[in-house]
Amino acid sequence: MATTGHTRVVSEQEWLTLRENLGLSRQQAEIIRHILRGASDREIAEQMEISVSTVRTYMNRLFHKFHLNDRLKLALHVVACAREHSLGPQSQQDDGRQTDST
Repeated sequence: MATTGHTRVVSEQEWLTLRENLGLSRQQAEIIRHILRGASDREIAEQMEISVSTVRTYMNRLFHKFHLNDRLKLALHVVACAREHSLGPQSQQDDGRQTDST
């Protein structure tokens, strides 16, 4: 299965913040997590214990919500939003660069 060897890219707290910023329901966020791990619709359905048809309904709603038309674009959009969030002012201060606070 494509989802067994995944690596966590963001912490649980970062994921919750991203989910909130994107306005995702719990189910939508779970679908996206599976997509980011490379899972197929069938694998997502099995892991979430829902039908493939329901997975596809969630996918179509996500595509509509973000004005996208495929899962790769959806994954790239989520990764870009996560990066944008992690590169905010707080993270820039903690990256080891000198600041004017001396």
